[in-house]
Amino acid sequence: MMAVEFAIFCPGGNITDIQCIDSDSLDDWVSLSEASCTIEDGLQCVNLPFLDMPSCRDYKIRYMCNCSGELSSLENNRKDTEKIAQSCET
Repeated sequence: MMAVEFAIFCPGGNITDIQCIDSDSLDDWVSLSEASCTIEDGLQCVNLPFLDMPSCRDYKIRYMCNCSGELSSLENNRKDTEKIAQSCET
């Protein structure tokens, strides 16, 4: 994502984590060894040397937008009935 896209995606906060998993098997990108997944670059597929294999699987990508800027887990501090904020600006 570009800086402008980060600002739109996570207004007033910081993206502190990313998760990339195969949409069918739910395996992560590390165990499948066909992609890289970083906050800075998102999901990037690696061209595999097999002609009958697609270049990349269908992945689900999830970013964590943290309003406080701290790296502590927000999920542990949130009650089950509490809604997650749509924006960090309140």
